[in-house]
Amino acid sequence: MHGKSVGFALQKSRFRNAKMQLPLFNKIIFTKKNSFNQHSIEKNAIFAV
Repeated sequence: MHGKSVGFALQKSRFRNAKMQLPLFNKIIFTKKNSFNQHSIEKNAIFAV
């Protein structure tokens, strides 16, 4: 019983950490996506000439 509660507490703290890291993760993906879009737009502009 004691080991179970320890595992639950560990899971809870891990979940809290994940929740804190989520905005950062989204930010990274968003900036990566933006730079990728920028790159493909430049490529298309070169082809259009």
